[in-house]
Order: sequence, then C-alpha cells, then structure tokens
Amino acid sequence: MQDQPLVSIITIVYNGEKHLQQTIESVLGQSYKPIEYLVVDGGSTDNSLSIIRSYGERIARWKSEKDRGISDAFNKGLSMVSGEIIGIINADDWYEPEAVERAVEALVGSDIVYGDLRLIKDGKTDFVLKGNHLFLDSEMTNVPWTMICC
Repeated sequence: MQDQPLVSIITIVYNGEKHLQQTIESVLGQSYKPIEYLVVDGGSTDNSLSIIRSYGERIARWKSEKDRGISDAFNKGLSMVSGEIIGIINADDWYEPEAVERAVEALVGSDIVYGDLRLIKDGKTDFVLKGNHLFLDSEMTNVPWTMICC
C-alpha cells in the first residue's frame, strides 16, 4: 500500500495487568507498521503501570491519572492522537497480526466498514457475531473493533 496513513491506536486500562501485555504485544506486532500506539491508564493500583513502562519508546505516548470513567479515558486518548485513522482496543482484547492492515485496506476509500466479532473462550472460538448492514441505521453493530477513518 503506497502512502500508508498513520494509524493511532488507543488502549485504555484500569487494573488490567492480567491481559495488558497480550494487548500491547498484539498492537506492536502488527504487520502494518505506520502505527502510533497510545495508552491511557486510569490510575491503576496493580502492575499495569509497570507493564506500560517496560515497553519504553515502543509506546508513543501514555498517561496515568484518575479519570471519570471509560468515555473520559477514551477522550483523553483521542486528544493525544496524530494519525489519520484511529483504532481503539480495550486492555483485555487483542488484534490478530494482520488486523490493522486489513482494516486500513478496507477503510481507505470507503464510506463505512463493518465486520464480524469472534468471541474466544478458553482458547477456542465460542461464537461469532455477524455484522449486518441492515441494522446500521438503528444500532451500532460490533463496536468492540473500532476504527475511525479520515
């Protein structure tokens, strides 16, 4: 892909040490490389901040301070981005290695993109929630894999 847009990915976390490293590794291990990774910690009291610090400059920017909930944390992250495309991933989720690359390919030049949500339990696919464009005017389908374009 020529002229690859910068993708800013935001993770918000509060006491998420159990899965945070897996989330960070999944973002940093993407096949798509123009990624700016940002982490917003809500003042965790567990080992989350140590995990974040251990990645040094591989995380473009991070902050740790008490917030007023998930929306406030997301807004703090949005205020720090510089990418043309913004991705949001929770601290207990992960991206497959080519997820961002596929999302960028689908987003560039499109008005709207949606997909399916695969839920995994005990290392196995528990079920797949299929996205359906027929409901886009009445509900937000499959919000957890969020990318905002251009």
